[in-house]
Amino acid sequence: MIARPDVARREIPSDGDRQTDTVIVRDEARVPVYTATLTFTGLRSGEAAR
Repeated sequence: MIARPDVARREIPSDGDRQTDTVIVRDEARVPVYTATLTFTGLRSGEAAR
């Protein structure tokens, strides 16, 4: 099992400015019991934005 920060480090987009990852935790009966969503949005500023 990996933690959300580890997923975030691996999933930060290298080819765009947005990435969304969702994890669903299920119980033994496969019923969802928890959902977490991590959204990365990058914004260029200064000379790189022009």
